[in-house]
Amino acid sequence: MSADNNYKEVDNQKELSRYFREIEKTKPSAQFQFYKPPDFHQCMITYWAQKEGYFFVQYIGPERSERISSSNALSAHIDEYGFFNIFLFTSQVIFKAKLMKIDQVKGLQFSFPEKFYKVQRRKHLRVPLPENAKAEAVLTLINQEGKAAIKITRQILDLSIGGLAVKLLKEDAEVIKAHPRLHMIDINVGDITMTNPGVIRNQTPVKLGIEMDLTNQIQQKKFAAFLVQQLRAILDDPTVEYL
Repeated sequence: MSADNNYKEVDNQKELSRYFREIEKTKPSAQFQFYKPPDFHQCMITYWAQKEGYFFVQYIGPERSERISSSNALSAHIDEYGFFNIFLFTSQVIFKAKLMKIDQVKGLQFSFPEKFYKVQRRKHLRVPLPENAKAEAVLTLINQEGKAAIKITRQILDLSIGGLAVKLLKEDAEVIKAHPRLHMIDINVGDITMTNPGVIRNQTPVKLGIEMDLTNQIQQKKFAAFLVQQLRAILDDPTVEYL
């Protein structure tokens, strides 16, 4: 893995410390793949220990049980490198790590990466919300012709000034397939209530990524203040100000 114009090695220790803190605190989702076969594995980093020299990942999504049951096949990759791609608050980070062993309870154990590469900086800071947070989004979805509409209420997983991600249920795949366009989104989080148009940008079996444009300046400032407050609590860092 060599640096080029698309990504470069991160050698700033303060920046690396922030990455490690974010991973440890938020347990982000990630993708990894081995050289052969080059299929993607959807996972979540559940344990991150630099001093111990390893980290654990577990599969997420509908393929989880299938992947776990095929752990014997995965054992063929022990001592091979997996190539990881993870999304943090402000950056997309890639690295490679060696598969050390497979634990039926803890998941896959990888060696701690030696080098990290930053792909790009996010346009807006993304802040994950705890599972018990009172944060809901009411999505008004319409079909391609814009004639049929349906509303679903789902938990908000993360927020930014530019959008949010909501948690999907199993039955949502068919609903979104029939109503693939987002007409309007109503957000209820903390003491903030607002209605905004939005666009579906990405979808996985477990979450939906939505882009929106906050044009109301007062609303935007209130929203930004809420995000900073959440981020300070997550990172135990009262000095966080960037958005």
